Amino acid sequence: MARKDPISHLGRHPTPSPTLVNEVRALGKAAVPRLCAMATNRAGWAPEGTPQNNAARSAIYVLRLLRDPDAIPALLEVFLEAPADSAVGRSAAWALPGLGPTIVEAVMPHALAGSRWIQATEVLAECGARDERIAQRILAVLAEAPAVGADAARSYGDETLVGPVQATFDAAVPAGDPSSEELNLLIHLFEVILDLGAADEARARRLQLVFARYKGIAQKKEETIARLQSALTGLSAAGVDVTNAATLNRVAAGLRRS
Repeated sequence: MARKDPISHLGRHPTPSPTLVNEVRALGKAAVPRLCAMATNRAGWAPEGTPQNNAARSAIYVLRLLRDPDAIPALLEVFLEAPADSAVGRSAAWALPGLGPTIVEAVMPHALAGSRWIQATEVLAECGARDERIAQRILAVLAEAPAVGADAARSYGDETLVGPVQATFDAAVPAGDPSSEELNLLIHLFEVILDLGAADEARARRLQLVFARYKGIAQKKEETIARLQSALTGLSAAGVDVTNAATLNRVAAGLRRS
């Protein structure tokens, strides 16, 4: 027997039963306003595990299934304003593409501006939307902040961005000994190249060479530190004040010459 008011039962459990979901869906468009109110109720955005949070996430889930354009403003509000790493924020990011091409016009401005533009490009990519303005923004960011630009390229998933990411990788290969930051950036860029679907053996070999140089530097530093500690231990045993800066500098200079 169907419940008289199935919407009121959303939130009683972390995941609504298929039976309950079907009962809410059967209400059709009449259910959309209440579901939108539950989704945008800020009491349901945190903490997770509360009835309000369960209700908000369940409402978002059903709104995706209903695919009603009237739900777009509410879902967009949750997507833009709820904590990005929260369950409701992730649910909204998942739900928006489910409404199909009707969301493109509403989401596009947020892919071109705003703090969550990378997430917005991912939503558009899920809908198959492509826009030259987004690609140009990603290229501009890639030039100024390679790691962020690479993340955006991966989220957008446009194969035409493989070349610029590869060029960014090439430009990031250090001429001398790499720092940990330089190595981490190269690894990140290489992973994005692979995620975009490009096999890249030549850059894999370059990355291995850079990693080998970094590993050699790290090992040399560890050996130097061990020798310094050994030398200071010996001096301390001989009664020398090893906390003295002049002593530390003298021992370090001797190690560098040896």
